[in-house]
Amino acid sequence: MQERIRRVFEDVFKGAIAFNSELSRETESKWDSMKHIEFLVALEREFNLRFDGSDATEMNSIGRIISIIEQRM
Repeated sequence: MQERIRRVFEDVFKGAIAFNSELSRETESKWDSMKHIEFLVALEREFNLRFDGSDATEMNSIGRIISIIEQRM
């Protein structure tokens, strides 16, 4: 699962940010609100899931994203 998330992340961010499981929006300025939405939509497509507004605010780090997707699968 983490590999699939990494591939989606790298596709969205085009190598501008190095992927790692400790990465968060708070510490990475290039992970702005527009890129966040783009990333979440790409994850929805990859995993055939739907995220709501509370998910979007909670999914603020790679660790939380992994956790939430694991819960939904």
